Amino acid sequence: MRENFINTAKDLKCLEIGPFHNPIIRHKNVKYLDVLSTHELKERAQKLGFKTENIPNIDFVSKDGSLRLVNEKFDAIFSAHNLEHQPDLINHLNEASSILNKNGAYKMIVPNCAYCFDADLPPSKISEIILANKLGLKLHSLAKVIEHRALTVHNDSLEHWKDSMVNQREYVRLNSNRITAAIKEHDNAKGSYIDVHSWQFQPHT
Repeated sequence: MRENFINTAKDLKCLEIGPFHNPIIRHKNVKYLDVLSTHELKERAQKLGFKTENIPNIDFVSKDGSLRLVNEKFDAIFSAHNLEHQPDLINHLNEASSILNKNGAYKMIVPNCAYCFDADLPPSKISEIILANKLGLKLHSLAKVIEHRALTVHNDSLEHWKDSMVNQREYVRLNSNRITAAIKEHDNAKGSYIDVHSWQFQPHT
């Protein structure tokens, strides 16, 4: 199923967002956008123990993740596990729309929050998404940093699936140290970007 979805971008003029060390789309008509340059991605991959040979040349380096600097149009935009990181989801989709050709499509892979480390967080509400846009958020709020650093759980999707099937999710006592650390991280960032999830999605949402 995943391969069939990826193949829908085959041979299209495509922009992939956030390929890091393993781009999803690989053909002559694809360009890449990331918050880090090719060199910076290789340095990061080495620090994390990932191979670097598949890291592509980054055509558009956008430090804040904005698509405004992209000066051409595409038949398709592709991103995997990117949408949930956008502080202002509506603005991101509007920017994507502005660089798509007529009948172009934004193709995305988005995690189901019920089966990842977001399992204890509720799906995002449209009211929250609209508020973020009205506030013009460029960075993740303190609330989102606390959620991501202190309220997330394990990332074993099979175990989450088992829990949901038998409805045996147990209450987990809040860890005040994790909350305190999240607040310090947010404050120490002094307005620089912290990479966390802003949004949680399920298929029906």
